[in-house]
Amino acid sequence: IYRAPKELANGKAQDDKADVFNYASLIYTVLTGLWVHSGFEESQVRKDLLDGVKPFYDKRWAFKSLGEAALLRVIDEGWNFDPEHRPTMFEIIDILEEALAKQIDFEARGITGDKWRQHLSLLTSSGGNEAQEQPED
Repeated sequence: IYRAPKELANGKAQDDKADVFNYASLIYTVLTGLWVHSGFEESQVRKDLLDGVKPFYDKRWAFKSLGEAALLRVIDEGWNFDPEHRPTMFEIIDILEEALAKQIDFEARGITGDKWRQHLSLLTSSGGNEAQEQPED
């Protein structure tokens, strides 16, 4: 089921915020290679979504790379049950562009291996607008 909870409840397509929920589910599948609700009966998935239960995802994905951290942030924020608290598609693009810019900057400054991991919390935390520390050289 790649449908937002409000879509399931109303039985019809909603708006672009529902698309964000669905996009987050699609990103999950691309990131993990698994269906979001793999192994669960559709009736249980429907009940969980309507009851406000988010699908499980392993937060350790955030520590694999800057790109995967950004994708996990998109999943986490996109699966918000309140549509008003989901990012817009333009905000998702900003999240992904920010991760790409950080990756390029880190590589240009020679920050590789485990050094960049200390900065991932900035990418994986909601909001992303707070002041960001510069990585140590």
